[in-house]
Amino acid sequence: MKRSGKHMPKKERFMSEMNHVLNSNGALLLIMATWRHQKIKSQSLNGKLIIDHLNRLSNNYCLPKWVSVETLANQLHLKEIQTDDWT
Repeated sequence: MKRSGKHMPKKERFMSEMNHVLNSNGALLLIMATWRHQKIKSQSLNGKLIIDHLNRLSNNYCLPKWVSVETLANQLHLKEIQTDDWT
């Protein structure tokens, strides 16, 4: 299943529903420009600046707040999450 959820206001609900409709051995592919491939350490000064910048972009363009794939996966107790850099 392939879906884009970058403009979904409630990403948790979107991913939960995608997970709900998958078969037990199903796979979900999400390609999201706002979910950057680089790992951003929010504790670092640079990480805080990047997250702040992404959130300001989201506010300016009426997009949902930025959230990492890892954060959503943890909230939904998803397993076998893989991310990749396609640049």
